Amino acid sequence: MSTDQVALLQRLGASEMGDMDVIATPFGERHLVYADYVASGRSVDFIEATIAQKMLPLYANTHTETSHCGHQMNQWRTQAREYIASQVGADPAADVVLFTGAGCTGAINLLVGRLARLYKLSRAVVFMGPYEHHSNDLVWRESGAKIVRIRPGKGGGVDLTHLKHCLEKFRRRALLIGTFSAASNITGITTETVPVTQLLKSYGALALWDYAAAAPYMPIDMHEGGVAKDAIFFSVHKFLGGPGTPGVLVVKRSLFTQPTRSGVPPTTPSPCTGASAASDSAHTSSGGPESSEGGSSELDATNTSRTGTSSSTTTNTQLSARNTTLHSTVVRGVRKAMAKKTAKMNDVPVVPGGGTVFLVSRRTHQYVDDIAEREEGGTPDIVGALRAAMVFQLKATLGVAFLESQEHAIATRVQTSLGSHPNIVLLGDPSAPRLPTFSFLIRHETLFLHPQFVSRLLSDLFGIQSRSGCACAGPYGALLFQMPDELAHILFSLMQRKALFIKPGFTRLNFPVYWSGEREAFVVDAIRFVADHGWRFVPLYDQCLSTGVYTYRGGAPELTPLTDIFADLASFTMPATTTTKPVVDEASVFARAMGSARGLASELKAAPRSRYSLPDPEYLVDPVEVLKELAGCKHENMRHFCWFLTSHDVLRKVFKNVTPDRVSVFRPLFNNMVSRWPAALTTKELKALNKVAYMEADKVHSIYGPRIVQKLMGFK
Repeated sequence: MSTDQVALLQRLGASEMGDMDVIATPFGERHLVYADYVASGRSVDFIEATIAQKMLPLYANTHTETSHCGHQMNQWRTQAREYIASQVGADPAADVVLFTGAGCTGAINLLVGRLARLYKLSRAVVFMGPYEHHSNDLVWRESGAKIVRIRPGKGGGVDLTHLKHCLEKFRRRALLIGTFSAASNITGITTETVPVTQLLKSYGALALWDYAAAAPYMPIDMHEGGVAKDAIFFSVHKFLGGPGTPGVLVVKRSLFTQPTRSGVPPTTPSPCTGASAASDSAHTSSGGPESSEGGSSELDATNTSRTGTSSSTTTNTQLSARNTTLHSTVVRGVRKAMAKKTAKMNDVPVVPGGGTVFLVSRRTHQYVDDIAEREEGGTPDIVGALRAAMVFQLKATLGVAFLESQEHAIATRVQTSLGSHPNIVLLGDPSAPRLPTFSFLIRHETLFLHPQFVSRLLSDLFGIQSRSGCACAGPYGALLFQMPDELAHILFSLMQRKALFIKPGFTRLNFPVYWSGEREAFVVDAIRFVADHGWRFVPLYDQCLSTGVYTYRGGAPELTPLTDIFADLASFTMPATTTTKPVVDEASVFARAMGSARGLASELKAAPRSRYSLPDPEYLVDPVEVLKELAGCKHENMRHFCWFLTSHDVLRKVFKNVTPDRVSVFRPLFNNMVSRWPAALTTKELKALNKVAYMEADKVHSIYGPRIVQKLMGFK
């Protein structure tokens, strides 16, 4: 890196609001190290100051342009939209940028809502990538479309062979839709968008891309490689400086343009024509000699010379291709007509409201033609849109090429360091290209430390803010955990019985490019410390068996109540703030935190009874027994569903040298240590437990199988 680039990164790190602030933990004060940027970015001081000093003084509703303030805000918002369009490679004539409410969720729901106005989605097939966030999964399930999940590729990304096979299988369906993530929010594994988009387009499918986990770090281009995506969507709040911004949907205008009288959007990519028809033709006419009919045989009989035979073959092929293409076009046209909805109401916005209409009378109304005005009903998030443009300008200043090179170097370093520890189980294919986003489990014998506990310990001991859970990407998590359907059925049943503490998950964090080398090393060392000594800290915490949340038994520091924040408002005074942020010596701060953690671990090892202050394990509540009670099943095999180390386990190990006799039912892929574990349960044993522990689901939904099968299984 050049000197200027180093200085820029240092300035960025210093501009993060709240960075290295002091927080109270059960083990004393710690400096805050935020590492959950995948969930949401952090505000930066210069963007917030610009908004407060230059934009908010002129704030007004954009539904008017007759006042100076309204005119100014309208102009700024229009220019913000145009700037974002330029940064994502959108064609102003063909694409439109829409601001939506709740991040990617709002953007995807707007898109699916629009498609539902154009098509009967129950006749559509949606090809879904392996890494999808719930926001790009559940809305498609509820649309009534058929869901086809595409496998991950061997080296990351998407298995193109599997995708091609599925597209070929459903090529005659009325509407084909492909929706994929450019990067996983769990593992950071990336997908090359161009080959996938090209394959989708060759079958006439819509190509939709979720950039939520990728947008802050990767280039975005609606027309990358000369092939146009139909829509991309992302959450700007995940960028540095992004909190307080709307979601963004960049979409082909043809999908939001009022159809012609025929009911067909003027330039909507047809899933029934073009290259897909050619593909169908090739597929249909590949059946050999049996595809030749009528006069073709006569030509073959009368032309015996080599030239004549060649001419006959050419003529035969042309006739066959013409007939097949005609047949394919007719069949596809009929199917598409069946899937199309009437054009009468297709200019109705997905969310009608203020600002979407041209004229309204008591009995009639007409919506505006401008797509952005029509689809962004109500008073928009004006300041959020301006902030979003500033965030993109910040990304452009850093340079995408520079970001990618730095992220690759960080990902390689961190993966090497964490992956070399025998107790750290990194999720995802280690050979796949990835962003510096890591999800992991801490292994102990044949169990794991609960991810809720790991996140809590990282925060309490080191001030590191991470996330635990499934990261709202359950299907990919189930794939990574090798969770068969029989196991999933038992889990759902146990959840119905309120055994929420066994819900699977992992701990996730990521490493931004503007971190110092000391901070990166500190976070890595902290994770390795928990992998070595974290199990000894388990008895210091109570786990709420109804939620799975861990709290320090000695009493955690109280959080700041909202009424304290209101105190300044009540007196109409500015909150007390320091004019300059104190300089923090990161090396010494991190060394003190690590030294304190090592001292606590030594105390727990030397004098566990005095530190734990707990009775013998026989007098403690054993989560394994609670699980059996909730399941209504006393079978010993049920114990394996308590897949994490409990306080009961630690005390028995420390005081009686008894090792837990359980094996986690979850076995993450790509880990040699886990692959050597004995099997927790056989398929036969799982089925036997399913019969005993099964509980009819009153709220669980399913997308698989005929409706009668779903009802028999207890699914809605």
